[in-house]
Amino acid sequence: NLVGVVITGILGAIKGAPFGNAVMDIATNGNMAVNAFYMVLCAPILEEYVFRKLIIDRTLRFGQGVAVLVSGLMFGLFHGNISQFVYAAALGFFFGFIYVKTGKLKYSIGLHMFINFFGAVISVLVLKGIKYEEFLLVSESGDAQALMGFVMNNLVGFMAYMLYLGFIVVMVIAGVVLFIVYRKRLVMAPGEVSIPKGKRFPVIFLNFGMAVYCLFWIAMMVVQILQ
Repeated sequence: NLVGVVITGILGAIKGAPFGNAVMDIATNGNMAVNAFYMVLCAPILEEYVFRKLIIDRTLRFGQGVAVLVSGLMFGLFHGNISQFVYAAALGFFFGFIYVKTGKLKYSIGLHMFINFFGAVISVLVLKGIKYEEFLLVSESGDAQALMGFVMNNLVGFMAYMLYLGFIVVMVIAGVVLFIVYRKRLVMAPGEVSIPKGKRFPVIFLNFGMAVYCLFWIAMMVVQILQ
């Protein structure tokens, strides 16, 4: 997510205007119950079925690594915007790895729901609790006394915000530690069909279906950049 923020920040600086985040706009401005139903329940089930079950099951014969790579990249591109591409692709690789190792779609669906719940519900409630847009305006004014007064007037919201950030930091540290401890298990099994070295990219990405899919979503991102 931070990589995506840096990329959009650089592109925004070159463009001379900040990039919008359509998903965040919908999450913050839409109906919370509707957003929760769609993003926490519907989207994870449908997306995991398509990008893990259907795609991985059809590419697994080329090896677990190829299946995870294709699934993750297609999932990232599917989001159709620079803001989410890196973040979604990384999650796609993670969910794909879990699916190929367990064969159980319920695990990736559950984790997808968990992440969307924190991203689309909890984070939105936390930002509303600190009145984020007003907080930015007060911060940009440079008035330290006004900023302190704003924080004190919304102390409960800022305490929740700090707890949320603390939780994220703990999860990051736990993830890094577990990655180091279990890194030797992160091995991808070969498939029934072996693609010769030097031909993997054209075989995987230059076939008609994949080429059209990738070009379409890349074009959507380019349109977003040019707007």
